[in-house]
Amino acid sequence: MKASISKRIKMMGICLLSALLAVVLFGCGGSGSSGNSSTGTSNATETGTSAPASNELTFDTPFEFDDLTITLGSGVTATTLENEFSDHANEQVAAIPITIVNNASSSHGLNMFYYKAYSPDGAELDNITAFFMEDDVAFAGDVRSGATQQSVMHILYTGPGDYYIEFAMPLDNDPIEVKLPLNL
Repeated sequence: MKASISKRIKMMGICLLSALLAVVLFGCGGSGSSGNSSTGTSNATETGTSAPASNELTFDTPFEFDDLTITLGSGVTATTLENEFSDHANEQVAAIPITIVNNASSSHGLNMFYYKAYSPDGAELDNITAFFMEDDVAFAGDVRSGATQQSVMHILYTGPGDYYIEFAMPLDNDPIEVKLPLNL
């Protein structure tokens, strides 16, 4: 009897470790590297490849998500991903200003796993936040209740068009999409 309980505990531990490993491997999906360097090259915000519909979220339009009020600013700048170890070395990046207000009753911030960026052709963009740790919103941390946080969201720029940032909680069937017409 003691041996079967011990075997069950070991089997549950193995299952738990396997599940945790799967979450770590698939939940962190970006190209992570510790060397980060970026250079701001221009303040080019020629936004507007197509006008958003009146009910679409876009630049400078606040919206509520996960007890936060989020605004993606129109002051987008172009920069370059300068890291020889990245698959995207020397590629152009859009640095989008973001303002977050914490509406929760305790310290809170935007979870880096709750948003994704999509290119004009609809493909999900690789996550490059690890290369911009010094100022990217993914590493900005939490703020106290009622506080405002100013940061930057970095996404790969593949050419002019409508980019989308999708905000969704895990298992959320109704994500929030923000349309960002970019032409850097």
